[in-house]
Amino acid sequence: MNRMKKIGAFFAVGLLLVGCEAGKKPAQSASTQQPVNLRGTQWTLEEIGGKPVIEHSKVTVAFLEAGRVSVNGSCNRFMGPAEMSGDKIKLGPSWQEQR
Repeated sequence: MNRMKKIGAFFAVGLLLVGCEAGKKPAQSASTQQPVNLRGTQWTLEEIGGKPVIEHSKVTVAFLEAGRVSVNGSCNRFMGPAEMSGDKIKLGPSWQEQR
C-alpha cells in the first residue's frame, strides 16, 4: 500500500508540474517569423515522438491547393478539409480509403 501512495504522489506532482508549464507563454524571439504557407507542399513522416515510423512504410501528408489535406500510408489514405491560419492547422472531418 505504501508503494501505491508513492506512485500516486509522483503522478500528482507530475501533473502539477505539467499544469504549471502549460500556463507559461513562450518567450518572443527578436525576429518574428512569418508562418510558412504549406499549400501545395508534401511532407514525409519520419518519426513520431522521437521514434522512427515502421520500417519500409512511407507516410506522406500533402497540403492541397483547395484547402484540403491528404494523408497516405502504406495501405490507407485519409482526405479532408484543412484550414490554415497563422501557425495553426485545423482539420475537419475526413474520409478513409483502404487500398
